[in-house]
Amino acid sequence: MGYFPFFENIMDKRIAVIGGGRVAFRKVRILAEYGAVITVTAPYVCDEIYELAERYKKIKINLKPFSDDDIEDASAVISATSETHVNLHIYELCREKIFP
Repeated sequence: MGYFPFFENIMDKRIAVIGGGRVAFRKVRILAEYGAVITVTAPYVCDEIYELAERYKKIKINLKPFSDDDIEDASAVISATSETHVNLHIYELCREKIFP
């Protein structure tokens, strides 16, 4: 599979991050620096994500398990859970949205 890097202006674009651990934190930190509107969805969120949400007012935290509608209206989705079946399900949902 060939990967092609590209750049996208994400200022004020809605990004869904599924997961609340260290990997999610690293993704949220970078996205926040570029002005994205971020929704983090996870049953548990690490303290560092809460700290980012206090610093960057464009971060919303949903403390709940993932459901399909959590990625509705998102410009981009990052799946950062430790559960392979959840990550795969999110991947399949995103593919359906892009290639119906």
